[in-house]
Amino acid sequence: MARAKLVMIAVVSLGLLAAGASGAAAQRRGKKPAPAPMPPAAAPASIPSPSPTPSPTVEAPTAVPAAGSEPMTITVTPAAGTDPSAGADKSAGAGTGTSALGEGESEKGADKAAGEAELQRELAEVMDSLVQARARAAVLGKALWKTTVAIKVDNQAEDQVAVRVSLWLDGAPVWSGDGDALSDPERTMFSGFLAPGQHVLTYEVEQRARADEKYRYTLRASHRFSALRERRTELRLVLEDDSDIAEDFADDEEGEYDVRARLQVRAIAPDDD
Repeated sequence: MARAKLVMIAVVSLGLLAAGASGAAAQRRGKKPAPAPMPPAAAPASIPSPSPTPSPTVEAPTAVPAAGSEPMTITVTPAAGTDPSAGADKSAGAGTGTSALGEGESEKGADKAAGEAELQRELAEVMDSLVQARARAAVLGKALWKTTVAIKVDNQAEDQVAVRVSLWLDGAPVWSGDGDALSDPERTMFSGFLAPGQHVLTYEVEQRARADEKYRYTLRASHRFSALRERRTELRLVLEDDSDIAEDFADDEEGEYDVRARLQVRAIAPDDD
């Protein structure tokens, strides 16, 4: 152990001697020993910025009136330096607008009254026209109710058979049917009211031969007549036929259609019925 301590002391002494020799040599050359390098400075740690703290919301207290207390009345006093006449001017302007509005309503009322007066005048004219028309209708009605017409058909074509018959009065159909209806010559085919004046009777009659039904004809014609005021007009259509084609053509190879129609018109006074 003692030997080891001696060896250690010797080594340390040699090191100190060497360091001293190196420093002396440097001083002799006029140079300072180089400083030992400094370790790099550590980068400062980043400090997070503090987040803003929201300010608390403070609700204004609501004043609750005590039971039985009267509501609060607030009177606003204009600040010093304001012109009280400004409000007066506005009030005056408002009054002017109200006056103009009143005048406009008055004009509308006048126009409405004029329109109602015009409508009343037109209504009076219409009523007068209705009264006059009613009077004319009354006069015409008396004549119409006393002016009538009756139509009969007398088929005197003994060698023919009526197939179909149609009647029109002033273009309006008044009767249409089979020829069997002509078996009674006194049968009234149509009866009704008629306005006094000119009228037209149109008829169409289809007949066929008794001897040979393949021989047939259709007779269509129109006749004009006058209906007298407050009279009953009787129309009798008489059908006559003397044709021999159905009998003679097969033997002699000749024949003819001999067809006639007559309209008898008679005006009868109501007292003559």
